[in-house]
Amino acid sequence: MGNGRNDLFLTLRLLMYIRKGLKYLMKTDAKYVTTNYIADRLDANYYSNKYFAIEQKIKNSVYKVVKYQDICDVIKCGPFGSSVLAENYNDTGIIMIRPLNLKEVLLSEDELVRFPEESLGTDFPVFEAGDILFTRVGTPSCSIIPNSIGKITISPNIIASKLKKTINQYYVAIFLNTVYGLNQLERRFKAVSQPTISTDEIKTIDMVLPDVHIQNYIGNKLRKAEELREEAKLLKEEAEKSLNQFLKLDSLEQKINNVLHIKANYVLPNDMNDRLDSEHYKKKFTILYEHLKELERSKVKVLSLKKIIDEGSYGILPDSQDYGKGELIFIRSTDLNDYMIDLDSCEKVPDKYLTPKATVSPGDILLEIKGAIAGGAIVPDIKTNAIVNGSIFRFRVKNDFNNFYILSVLQSIIGSLQKEQHGANSVISYLSLDVINNLKIPVIDIEKQNEIGDKLKKFVENNMKAKNLIKSAKQDVEDLIEGKFDESKISEGV
Repeated sequence: MGNGRNDLFLTLRLLMYIRKGLKYLMKTDAKYVTTNYIADRLDANYYSNKYFAIEQKIKNSVYKVVKYQDICDVIKCGPFGSSVLAENYNDTGIIMIRPLNLKEVLLSEDELVRFPEESLGTDFPVFEAGDILFTRVGTPSCSIIPNSIGKITISPNIIASKLKKTINQYYVAIFLNTVYGLNQLERRFKAVSQPTISTDEIKTIDMVLPDVHIQNYIGNKLRKAEELREEAKLLKEEAEKSLNQFLKLDSLEQKINNVLHIKANYVLPNDMNDRLDSEHYKKKFTILYEHLKELERSKVKVLSLKKIIDEGSYGILPDSQDYGKGELIFIRSTDLNDYMIDLDSCEKVPDKYLTPKATVSPGDILLEIKGAIAGGAIVPDIKTNAIVNGSIFRFRVKNDFNNFYILSVLQSIIGSLQKEQHGANSVISYLSLDVINNLKIPVIDIEKQNEIGDKLKKFVENNMKAKNLIKSAKQDVEDLIEGKFDESKISEGV
């Protein structure tokens, strides 16, 4: 009898511990899944909550769901053990795509390299516009090859795919760059010394495939974005060509290249100032100021920036603990890129940091004055308040000058050489207000300024439109999967 009581007591104690254990597990990230969710993967990250949520939403979609391999004719990795070395890159030959080119949904044309086609051998696959590429190593990303690039080959760290002709390539590229595509890529990457993914894993990605008219509607937004981006690229090239012609920048660059091998500097007493560091008197800086004198002799005015500025000031530095705790847009130097501000990457801070000296207005020039001293942008027509940080000098130009033209000069070899010379006297390059005010700006006729400035303004507008179209297309895909897509808007077109 006593043994029976003990057995009952032990049983009750065991049940109590089990109950406590279950309560504990319910408060953790532990999950119980049916066997149909189990894959041949043992890494715990593969079974994380967010991936289950994505998988479930895709499976519940009212539209057709297929595997990526079902819509492809080819899925192939770049050749391993190849002899592709950096020293073999060339100015001619076939473009070779590397992971750093897969920064966004449209393949980035920055830092493209070429490789002699005859030395590639038969192992190297060739792909073309409309084909879709994935990074095999590093950060999960995916891009479509734009029409402006055409034929390419791929490095061993790229996986490339050709879609079937019945599938809209632009729609697929957009899908893969939404939360529903990138999370699937991220899930399939295996965390070793460097995260990697295989072609077999790419094949298993779930694709939501709506009717072709929906694919075309969403895909056309990316196609239109590609056209806008290409037009923008041509506009910028035309603007830079005009600037080079008016200010004879090619001649200046050639002169500087001819003396770069000369180490000794010869400085006349009348060229000396209050700087003793030898870096300040490099021959290339002397050549720059000689060039500016030549421009003046050819009737081009050379003004100090202070005569062009209407008003300006440095930004401020909010406490990093306040990041994300307000709605005030906070623009940093890392948010400046190619005359534009990446508003999506800007931090948000509380309104207590809204001060007149740091507040920007549409048309203001933002100039990076610390670090590399290379960035610059024109403030667009934003509807909410925004401020800049202390590594940016914000200024407005007088009505007699075109703001895009002035920034283009500051971004040119004329501006970069002056910023390099005067910012090199400290561990972190920094332009003082006195230096900024005395930067030399060659000023051409306002008609010529506007010719350059209008093209650069259109360049920015096109890129912003392209970015918004891509954002809209991604939202369409997410609405499609979540049952919120309004099919009636398809008739309106893009």
